[in-house]
Amino acid sequence: MNRDTIGFGLGAKPCINIYGFCVGDPATDPQLYRGKDKKNPVLSPRQIFEGVVRGVGTGGNCSGIPTPQGFCYFDNRYAGKPLVFAGTVGVMPRMLGEKTLVREEGGGPATSS
Repeated sequence: MNRDTIGFGLGAKPCINIYGFCVGDPATDPQLYRGKDKKNPVLSPRQIFEGVVRGVGTGGNCSGIPTPQGFCYFDNRYAGKPLVFAGTVGVMPRMLGEKTLVREEGGGPATSS
């Protein structure tokens, strides 16, 4: 997630990471399967939640950028199919006198300003 902020190539500096997790309730263990034959069980909500936290934590916190804000939403509708949001907020220096591109609303063509 940090590489997108750094990848602008215009001197952006990542300052905070943010996250959002929508996962099944880790206190439950619903029996869910990947196929109709019920031979391939999905991981428990607790295993999924712990893996998501570990993965996002490794990707962001190991870089030394703090993660001051985020949310966790537990609902068994997300058991086996979590939603994971992760992002980085960066600060970019003001570009005085340089050409920048402005994208019009609706994805129209970019114009110079």
